[in-house]
Amino acid sequence: MVSISLHYSQDTCGICHHAVAEALFKLKDPDTQLEIIELLLKACDVVEGYATKCKNLVFEYGPVILVKAEQFLETNDICSLLHACS
Repeated sequence: MVSISLHYSQDTCGICHHAVAEALFKLKDPDTQLEIIELLLKACDVVEGYATKCKNLVFEYGPVILVKAEQFLETNDICSLLHACS
């Protein structure tokens, strides 16, 4: 039983690290960054009466948030924080 749970834990840890690596790869891609900003701008259209303000916030803070997310993933062991790794 212990070997099964240890094997599962190792797989979960490996899968988590792979997912984080993929997320970092995508966050560093300018095309993906543009897609994220475009999605956020589309979401602003739903906020009636505040669409312009929302879009201004996206333009002002969107790129900073993307950079901070990338830095966070690079400097923190997300998989340990999520208890995916022992």
